[in-house]
Amino acid sequence: MKLTRLLIGTTTLCILFSGITVATENPHEQITIEGVRPAVFDHDTHLGYGVKCGVCHHKSKDEPYTDQEAISQSSGKTLHCNYCHNENFKNEKLRSMKIIMHKQCKGCHQNGIDGAKGPTRCIGCHKTK
Repeated sequence: MKLTRLLIGTTTLCILFSGITVATENPHEQITIEGVRPAVFDHDTHLGYGVKCGVCHHKSKDEPYTDQEAISQSSGKTLHCNYCHNENFKNEKLRSMKIIMHKQCKGCHQNGIDGAKGPTRCIGCHKTK
């Protein structure tokens, strides 16, 4: 009887904690990247393909964040591209969000992951109103 209660309690705790982990690993299901033609980015889709947080989110000198580092900062503005990539950024070529996104996103979509490639035409990311 005590063993059964212990097993049920342990299983319940495992389920609860795994649910909390899943919830924090995916802080945003879908975000809109503002601009002249806003682009939609779905975290679930990218995580489903095995894309790690550090592919997009990085520290200075292009050192990628680990998933845990990105998760721990997900509630703040430090993970937003324009936190660093703005009019004050050292490299003038990397100040423009349009240039950064097109290089990063489109390049990754062209290369693909395990044979699956993402959209590379404008309408694939930039939704019409």
